[in-house]
Amino acid sequence: MALYPSYYCESYDDDDFTAADMCCACGGGTRCDIIVSGTSHQSGRHGTYRQSGSCDDRPRWKCDDCSSSDTYIWYRESYSRWYIGNDVCEGSRGMEIYDPDEDLTAVSGTWSEWPGSEWQTNSAISV
Repeated sequence: MALYPSYYCESYDDDDFTAADMCCACGGGTRCDIIVSGTSHQSGRHGTYRQSGSCDDRPRWKCDDCSSSDTYIWYRESYSRWYIGNDVCEGSRGMEIYDPDEDLTAVSGTWSEWPGSEWQTNSAISV
């Protein structure tokens, strides 16, 4: 996990983001390390993700040890989905799951992955 001087922790607080409550590096957050595994077509995204910044005022995670470089987990509010991919804060991704509650710690359902032609659900994916 990146360690920041404490004065950074309050620099990005606004009406819907409070670092002390939502940022692992600042002592908050509910899920600071996330392990992704079980894909059939996205194994380059398997690894340990640590909270790193935000997308649209929501926490995002970056993979420390994925074989696919610069891999992230982030939430796209306009589609009510969690994404895992390289196009951080945008739409390009390799995995996704629908979650209207915006809570990665309590997400239920089955993740889908992109094998190259059409989305496929995969109940073996663990996040």
